[in-house]
Amino acid sequence: MLIGEVRSPASAQACLNVASSGRSLMGTLHSRDAVGVVSSLRHLELTDAEISANLGMVIAQRLVRRLCEQCRSQGAPASEDIEWLKAIGLPIPERVWLPTGCPHCNDLGYQGRIGVFEVWQLTPDDHARILRHADEAILRRALLERGEVLMLSDGLAKAEAGVTTLREVLRMGAILSH
Repeated sequence: MLIGEVRSPASAQACLNVASSGRSLMGTLHSRDAVGVVSSLRHLELTDAEISANLGMVIAQRLVRRLCEQCRSQGAPASEDIEWLKAIGLPIPERVWLPTGCPHCNDLGYQGRIGVFEVWQLTPDDHARILRHADEAILRRALLERGEVLMLSDGLAKAEAGVTTLREVLRMGAILSH
């Protein structure tokens, strides 16, 4: 069953009732990233036991602008990008992809958008962490330890490939906690 956005405790409880009956349910919920969904559901007054028993997979997404393939260029990273990469402990590339602008993209340097994704397939260990009221940092660390691709990693890979820019990934608001 597909539903719209879950915004209230009443709608969260209705979703829980459907999911508890054994039906597959997909819905939308505002969250910074995949593990943030657990906090959002707690905020909607669901218990850890209810969340753990009924949450199977979370797909988080953000949209970033796609570089125009006709005019994108490479250059030195901006000082803001360098500071951001240093702050999160990542190496500074010598060259990055940049928007330029041409008639093809109406001189914007970008054409369209592309999704940056994070998919969290919950494991029995994840369910146990939720039951123990683990916070987002603990859940995120567990994902990193088992090699899951977080939104930030997906965004950085797309920036390195020239699909988007570091600035777009920074604007996306992705987070990385160690």
